[in-house]
Amino acid sequence: MKRAKPVLEYLEETTWENAFQEEVFELFKLLETPKDETVLEDIMISGCLFEKIDFSSVLFSRVAFVDVVFDGCDFSNVDLSVQHFRRVEFRNCKMIGVSFHLSSLQDVSFESCICTFQDYSKTKMRYVEYHQSDLSSSSFIQTDIKQILFFDVCMSRTEFLQTSLSQIDFSSCDIRETLFDLNSMRGIVIDSFQSQFLITMLGVQIKDDFS
Repeated sequence: MKRAKPVLEYLEETTWENAFQEEVFELFKLLETPKDETVLEDIMISGCLFEKIDFSSVLFSRVAFVDVVFDGCDFSNVDLSVQHFRRVEFRNCKMIGVSFHLSSLQDVSFESCICTFQDYSKTKMRYVEYHQSDLSSSSFIQTDIKQILFFDVCMSRTEFLQTSLSQIDFSSCDIRETLFDLNSMRGIVIDSFQSQFLITMLGVQIKDDFS
């Protein structure tokens, strides 16, 4: 799988106040957390780098993120539903309880992120990668997935329901207590050790024959 990466050039360090005065979020580097509640609505954020920002006071509505990197940011319990992400990277971010419901993610990566209790119901995902992240207790329900990579990801108590996962490789992941329905499970790639977890989930009993 070949994911297109963000293109960041000629970034100018700025403040939230200055960005709003310019009425455009483009080619900026932001390092400070907003002091007051901030609403980002019907805009495109393009070619920007956000470092160590707490987004708990930011409300997002119909925002398009294109060529954006979030490094060391905190999105815990932030609603990112119905947003558009294209060539976006999340690095070392805390993203507990984030909802991507009905959002579109294309060429997006999560690296060393805490992604527990996330909601991907009816999300459209194209060329998305998770590396060394924790996706425990998250939900993929009726998720439209094409080309996704999971590498060294914890999926304990994560559920995949009505979501096609054919040919997706879970062999490097922790899938103990992961819930798959039969349609979602069809065609997934696992190793022999992981097969015991799926057999247990299906209620199958293995009888050892030592005779």
